[in-house]
Amino acid sequence: MKFSLSIMFVTCLSVSLPTLAAPKLVKAPSMFKDGPLKPAANTNFKVHEIVSIILLEGVVSVASSAVLVNGCQALEGKYPFETMADGSINKPATNYVRVNTTDKAKTLVLNAKIETPDTFREQAVNVSQYKKSGLKGAVIAEYFASASVNRQSTLLSMYSNVKVLGQNNKMGLYQNQLLKHFYTEQGKTNKNQKILGWGMASLLKKNFPINTLWSRFKAFRNDGKLRRIVLQLDQLVGTSSCRIAIDGVRSKKKQAEKADRNSLALKGIMTISRSKPNDKL
Repeated sequence: MKFSLSIMFVTCLSVSLPTLAAPKLVKAPSMFKDGPLKPAANTNFKVHEIVSIILLEGVVSVASSAVLVNGCQALEGKYPFETMADGSINKPATNYVRVNTTDKAKTLVLNAKIETPDTFREQAVNVSQYKKSGLKGAVIAEYFASASVNRQSTLLSMYSNVKVLGQNNKMGLYQNQLLKHFYTEQGKTNKNQKILGWGMASLLKKNFPINTLWSRFKAFRNDGKLRRIVLQLDQLVGTSSCRIAIDGVRSKKKQAEKADRNSLALKGIMTISRSKPNDKL
């Protein structure tokens, strides 16, 4: 008996289609139930606040590249950090983050150079590494990032390069791309506000993608000031789970040195763990 290829194709298609019908996709946040947000939405981030966020994103970017090369288990631990940002244009010395590490590795220091705001596109910030440093046994050098935010401070785009010492004892070049969206939620009183953020990051080597990561953000504002910033980056592809989390609170002691409202000093902990993406922070 002879069979027609066209009949076989139709038969297979009719059998397989029902199994593919009505797939369940990940639901969008409730804020998008009526469609895209209005362009006028604004997080009201001040320059020194967005610079603080960009500096911390830089630390997370460095850590994710180091984890890719050395493995999550090797870098697992807690790393104290402190930041200071006053939003001064072209003054990286007053806009920085310092991360303390172990095993006699040199402190990781990143400085932010704030460009003159563009009246149409808003703010660009460049972040660079002060000198070769490390996270535990990972050797890190020549980190540089270019970041920009829109006028409403609702979108952050960031591209970075960093060199990490590999197992072959040679410095390898890695790239990190980040796109994140911020939005606000009003608290029970007008003085309290949450700023949330969602995004994706990708790790590349020689401009070829290697890994993708889920980026999350939460900040608390009270009486017009940011009081706490939390960043979380979860590995989505790899041989094991890995999470990089940053939790920083406003430093009262350091803040007293900068009495005006146009500065932000934070102290906190960066934690690298083998947590899964849905594990609690």
